[in-house]
Amino acid sequence: MSESEKKRLRHSAFMREYRQRPEYRRSDRAYNVVEYLVRCLRAGWEAGECVLRLVGVRSMAEFREKWENATGGKLDLASYGVTWFFAHKEPIKNFDFSKPEQFHKCVSVENLTRGEIAKPWRKPRKNPRDESPPLPGMA
Repeated sequence: MSESEKKRLRHSAFMREYRQRPEYRRSDRAYNVVEYLVRCLRAGWEAGECVLRLVGVRSMAEFREKWENATGGKLDLASYGVTWFFAHKEPIKNFDFSKPEQFHKCVSVENLTRGEIAKPWRKPRKNPRDESPPLPGMA
């Protein structure tokens, strides 16, 4: 067995063990909710009702409106992941996800904030403007 094959197997075993840790599973679940909302916004879809309830809104238009009111700026999806990301005001590690209300509080719009990326690691999609289609009720 080659050295690179051994490294690959060691890394694979480490990642299997790492993904079972409660810290990883906790942060991953909260991260997935936010990423799902971003995918829906970019595609112009209406997110599932259960996810919207978790975040504390009734529609994607309301999510966008609450976000823009809270941050005082436009929800520019073209530069999401390039110059900014969704951050949590209270860190994810402070929540106990064994209680549903704690998870709801973690991913709610009130706990989300805009985090700035100091050194962008990739280029924007097309241009710095928001190219996402308008949502119903948000002209």
